[in-house]
Amino acid sequence: MNADHILAPLMLPEQLKPNTFPSHILVVDDDAEFRDILAEVLQGAGHRVSCAEDGESGWDAFCADRFDVVIIDHDMPRLTGLDLLRRVRPGSPALPVVLMSGGMPWDEADFLRLLTPGTALEKPFSSVELLATVRGLLASPTRMGDMWQRAIASLARSQSTANSGRTGGGVA
Repeated sequence: MNADHILAPLMLPEQLKPNTFPSHILVVDDDAEFRDILAEVLQGAGHRVSCAEDGESGWDAFCADRFDVVIIDHDMPRLTGLDLLRRVRPGSPALPVVLMSGGMPWDEADFLRLLTPGTALEKPFSSVELLATVRGLLASPTRMGDMWQRAIASLARSQSTANSGRTGGGVA
């Protein structure tokens, strides 16, 4: 796998410039060079990135923190990407995932169920493809709805706190 391919093109279209809503992304890949390049591209787009070197380490990282998107290589030692998804999905059925591989396990009976919500990216892919995929997953109606619900709840809490400091309230 030639990791240089993901860096082309270096000039990002305007719609893929750093995010207004940065997110926390977990990248799990046993190829250190490729993993580092993915992290660099995602960080350059304004995301916070955590990395793991194989499926088991990915599982440990996943259990230790909260992520908005998980990007997983399929062909890894200790635990394949699909096996990692089999662990992730029961507790996080709505978490967007990207399964990347040079050879997707299309013949696995639970492949599409485990991938939803999410997508597959065939290696090699470009930085533009990666960022467009992540942005699309983060902007899905479900994710946007969750984000707006959190924002509205936060606003309601702050208004409630501000209103509780006021006295009176009757009409003069």
